[in-house]
Amino acid sequence: MGFFSRWKEQKLQEFRRANSQYVEARNQVWGEEQGRIGKEEFHRRFAAVSMCQIGEGPPSGFEQWKKDLDDAVQRRAHEIAG
Repeated sequence: MGFFSRWKEQKLQEFRRANSQYVEARNQVWGEEQGRIGKEEFHRRFAAVSMCQIGEGPPSGFEQWKKDLDDAVQRRAHEIAG
């Protein structure tokens, strides 16, 4: 195995590890938020923000909620990474 192949495999493993930590953090944070506000309300807010972002709807008023949720996921991912 050449240098490039080893480097590529190492980078792929690092990416997979970081991605799995992010997915775990996202699942935890989203699960907590769904428990707090309910699954239907969570999906309603998420859909409203998504529709606004793609230009299919007016500002939803939940943009700050989504930003706070994203920040919480990032913090949790860093905690999981140690």
